[in-house]
Amino acid sequence: WAEALLKPPPTLAKKLGITPDTTVRMIGPVDDSSLKTALAEAQAVSKTKGELILARVDTPADLDAALDKASDQLMTGIPIWFIYRKGPGHPLNENQVRQTALATGIVDTKIAAVSAEFSALRFVKRRC
Repeated sequence: WAEALLKPPPTLAKKLGITPDTTVRMIGPVDDSSLKTALAEAQAVSKTKGELILARVDTPADLDAALDKASDQLMTGIPIWFIYRKGPGHPLNENQVRQTALATGIVDTKIAAVSAEFSALRFVKRRC
């Protein structure tokens, strides 16, 4: 257990599943330094295709647009992380993200802190 305590915590890239072999599809702005650092570990960042999707959303409309843009890829099993602002007073919160995404047939599998300002929920296609 001592070895585990001395081990550094996983990087944000590792938490999100970003490796040097991963192409990440990015939907929305990259306006957080922790997110920029994590994306720098990817092989490439694309606006159209990837083995992993990250969607930075601020409003319910942003969330709906991201779901619409990614729908074809989501149905093939590609995971998506919705990155949204933490805390009260924002137009979008964790419950809204979860309810909206679950209604499309995808399920949440993980949550991760991105930074002091942002949190993220991971969703994948529901297994039948």
